[in-house]
Amino acid sequence: MSWRKNFRGWARKQFAHLLQNLLLVPYVARLHPLPHAFELTLAQALGCVPSVPGYFPAMKAVCEKHGALLIMDEIMSGMGRSGTLHAWQQEGVVPDIQTIGKGLGGGYAPVAGFLINHRVVDALSGGTGAFSHGQTYQGHPVACAAALEVQRIVREERLVANVKRMGALLEKGLKGRLADHPNVGNIRGKGLFWGVSNRTRTWILTDG
Repeated sequence: MSWRKNFRGWARKQFAHLLQNLLLVPYVARLHPLPHAFELTLAQALGCVPSVPGYFPAMKAVCEKHGALLIMDEIMSGMGRSGTLHAWQQEGVVPDIQTIGKGLGGGYAPVAGFLINHRVVDALSGGTGAFSHGQTYQGHPVACAAALEVQRIVREERLVANVKRMGALLEKGLKGRLADHPNVGNIRGKGLFWGVSNRTRTWILTDG
């Protein structure tokens, strides 16, 4: 959640606990006993806003308590952009379903996909044994070949590790040059995925 939405004086871990107990538990309880999935976006629509410490473990606990699936949208933040191959690797949780894209094909071909864990695989295997779905680029051989080559290069040239190194330099540069600027409200992000909030004269903040 954006820094400006936080309650003044609250510690970040307290804020995550507040979200867990006051916002999501009543919502999930109304959906019980049917299993439902949460789409927990790591950092995109608000402009690279990382989660507060403890947020994702708290949401994972909510999902497990009510039989829901934890879905993480890593279309923008995943596939190395945040400094690890999967952004959730920095959060101390493992999702049941994860969406991937953008960095998957490196911009060379339109390609996206999703990953599922054994919990979901076992449920499918014990049911129909199939997953019925469809999409525009389903099974597109050219896009798949492009994504495979991109990921080969990412792995062999250790680009994710380089993102972590360059990300540290980017963070240092942004904060060193802009942290004290009167028009900058906040600098936040991970890896090479960063955003800067602009503070206007009327104290209305916009993300950019």
